[in-house]
Amino acid sequence: MDAQNIFPVYRQPGEGDLTYLWYGILMLWALFMMDVITTEIILSFGGHEINTVMQSIVGYPLLHIVLKMAVLAMLAAVAYLSDRLTNKYGTIAIMAVSAWYIFVVAHNVIQMITL
Repeated sequence: MDAQNIFPVYRQPGEGDLTYLWYGILMLWALFMMDVITTEIILSFGGHEINTVMQSIVGYPLLHIVLKMAVLAMLAAVAYLSDRLTNKYGTIAIMAVSAWYIFVVAHNVIQMITL
């Protein structure tokens, strides 16, 4: 008995449609860019970065974008490999990160309104 029969979630490498994964990655890219833009607007109006890890990075917009793209590339690679091995778990992970960033961007927009 092989793993395919015991764990039906696993599939043969290369099977399946990855369309939703690419839509998710595109959506996450857009959310990352909205986060960068809204953060820069908040900083320009005298606001501050709440995330202590990012405080030294957001002062440099290009570095901020490069970091977001590096994180996106890493997430995309891991999600792609995961989707190739399992049934949509990479796509689910990208959607979970996207859901989190919807809240991040919404928080930024609220901060922009209150400034």
